[in-house]
Amino acid sequence: MYEKRAPTLAIDAFEKALSAPGVTRTAPTLHELGALYRKTGDAERARDLWAEAIAADSTYAPALRDLAELMDRAGRKERAAQIYLRYVQVVPDDVDALVRLAHACLDAGRPAQALEAANAARRLDPSRADARLAAVRAGLLSPDDTTRREALKEYETLPPDTKWTAADHSAVANARLRAGDAEGARAEFDRALALDPKDAAANYQAGILALKAGRDSEALARLETAAREAPEVPAYHLNLGVARLRAGDTAKSVESFRAAVRLNPDLVAGRLLLAQGLAASGDLRGAESEYRRALEKEPTNAQALRGLGFCRLRGADYAVAAESYAAATRAEPGNADAWAGLGLAQLGLEKWDDAAKSFDRAAAIDPGNSTLRRGRELLEQARSGTASG
Repeated sequence: MYEKRAPTLAIDAFEKALSAPGVTRTAPTLHELGALYRKTGDAERARDLWAEAIAADSTYAPALRDLAELMDRAGRKERAAQIYLRYVQVVPDDVDALVRLAHACLDAGRPAQALEAANAARRLDPSRADARLAAVRAGLLSPDDTTRREALKEYETLPPDTKWTAADHSAVANARLRAGDAEGARAEFDRALALDPKDAAANYQAGILALKAGRDSEALARLETAAREAPEVPAYHLNLGVARLRAGDTAKSVESFRAAVRLNPDLVAGRLLLAQGLAASGDLRGAESEYRRALEKEPTNAQALRGLGFCRLRGADYAVAAESYAAATRAEPGNADAWAGLGLAQLGLEKWDDAAKSFDRAAAIDPGNSTLRRGRELLEQARSGTASG
């Protein structure tokens, strides 16, 4: 009667009863009191009472179910998943709870448990569309190739009015990428961005696809959005710099590469690209500094060694250039640029025979190498000058 007239009156009655001497605070009583508090909008008190009910009886299903739902609605997905899991161990045939468990696990980043829960729900009720949808969503995120392929196949059979989110389309896109379907992935990223144009991850991945396909203007726009929406991610700035460098905007590419290495000073790829951008803008001193920082992290990095050799070669420091290029040939003996650069440095040191051998090594790898052609011309001129002198 109290409950019908006003939950607060019922709460007062319960609280007085439970505070009486000798009264045991049982799980059913605590759960019922928590339900009254929830009706009044006091979710925190309801949460505490349901937790107390579970402490009193860890298998009391109503308290487990209601607490899990409360955590779910509060956005505490990991906690909700934990409690749903305890609940379905007590009540394994509750399809609704299994579906909620699947979605909570998905939101908590636990796709394997999500798939297990969704499949359990489907076995109990094959007609449940929400269980099927949860299974597809979980399967798309699986690290197992076979599971992802099966999820992709089922994705194609779901009704056209299925409510997909931007994250769903991105998951499908990534699954297609792993299956080698770049065009299919691109279409899914487009669908994701139609739903959420500011989705940083989708913009980034779509931008990378566009970059690889040579759609430079599209790549630039996508990567700019990704870096703007999630400025804390080094990779977004790094690849935006690549797109800007490809577009011929050296100054802005340097800005992007600097942003990437500020966020992650140990990012060797960022150091190398920043050095490349600085060299392209004529700042050889800055480029050399970045190449040296890269070599502090990776002393045998062939690209950094070639870059340092190039900077020293341009500065007419032929001895250091030769050392760097020689180290580059040891690190990557099949690189024609390294051998051609070494030959140029040896030319500067007037070691004609050594230079000729280095150019021969470059020619065996890449006969059309532009540095090689120039080097052989200079070698011929140098030898001719020596002979005439």
